[in-house]
Amino acid sequence: DAEYHTPGSEITGQDPAKSERIITIDRLLISHVFIDDLDDAMAHFDVRGKLAGKMGIKLAQTFDNHIQRELVSAASGSATITGEDGGYTSNNGDLDSATAATRLDAWLTELSDLAQNFDDKFVVGEKYVFIKPEARYFIVRAAATEGYHIIDSAWGGQGSIAEGTFPRIFNMNIVPVPTLVTADYSGETFHAVDCSNTEAIGFTEDAVGTVKLMDLSLQSEWDIRRQGTLMVGRYAMGHGILQPECAGQITDNT
Repeated sequence: DAEYHTPGSEITGQDPAKSERIITIDRLLISHVFIDDLDDAMAHFDVRGKLAGKMGIKLAQTFDNHIQRELVSAASGSATITGEDGGYTSNNGDLDSATAATRLDAWLTELSDLAQNFDDKFVVGEKYVFIKPEARYFIVRAAATEGYHIIDSAWGGQGSIAEGTFPRIFNMNIVPVPTLVTADYSGETFHAVDCSNTEAIGFTEDAVGTVKLMDLSLQSEWDIRRQGTLMVGRYAMGHGILQPECAGQITDNT
């Protein structure tokens, strides 16, 4: 707390509210492929380079998926520090409305409520919102049609129809995520949560944390018995909730 100092009194320092969070390492996550030596020799391109890149992409997408699932858990979670706030979850059945004006109004209402939630909780840091690309481009189109002018620079907009972007809405960065979590992961061994109604995820970097035991790496080995090369991409990490007040989600469970 802030307090007035009495002249001559000793300043001993207050004990800040805090809580320990334990993040465990998931099991070793791998992506693997076998490359037949004859197929490799007959190909007119760098087979191993292409496949190594694809394995890295799949591992990165899994990393993103796990982070998003922890963000959804945080949005539904209670405070981890005494006196602080929990996460935020809102539902709006009009997010999939067949009427463009109704759907756009629902999106702007939910985004503004999410931003206000962060402000009311004094959440600091850069704010991001993950949404599906389809929803993002709908907002770009509908905003121009319905006259909201969130893109028109003459009205203070920062986006571009040519680029199909609007960097910020309500002081939040809108990020299109093709792999937005929209399935039920309740039965999973790690990061179990139901995301089947998730339409958007808002957060700051303090919402969840990641611990890394083994960084992303690639292994390859020639197998004389099978006349080919086995390639394995792998990493060992864990993810967990830090401050649920820094996470929020928008849902549509109609």
